[in-house]
Amino acid sequence: MNEAIALTKKMDEFFYARDMESLKAMYHPDVESFKPGGGSFKGVEANFAGFANLVKMFPEMVYTASNFRAAESISGEDDVVSETTDTCSCTFDTVTECNNPGPQPPANSVYKIVKTNTFKDGLLVRVEMGATEACVICKDNDQ
Repeated sequence: MNEAIALTKKMDEFFYARDMESLKAMYHPDVESFKPGGGSFKGVEANFAGFANLVKMFPEMVYTASNFRAAESISGEDDVVSETTDTCSCTFDTVTECNNPGPQPPANSVYKIVKTNTFKDGLLVRVEMGATEACVICKDNDQ
């Protein structure tokens, strides 16, 4: 199994268990995440705050990752993510079911995002995220 896939799955297990301390320890000090549609988070605290906020806002949230594969650039700059001797990367699909009552976001919102994780020295150093659905990445779970 690709090292990046194994590291991503390890982080997912920490998240499923809501072991936020172990999850946070998987972040490289220079981590940067690029959001769908633009913008980024830089540093461990800014990146980790997003996870902590999601769990607080959506305590019944269910997150799944699948379709792990060789790394692809989501930003559109390159077709393949460059790897060096001290980095490894993978691309995968995610589905986040908020299981929320609404009204904001709408009840039972579902977010589908494709991600590419890059690790350096075993720690997450870069995340590229892209929406898999046009316009809004949120839709009613009942449809």
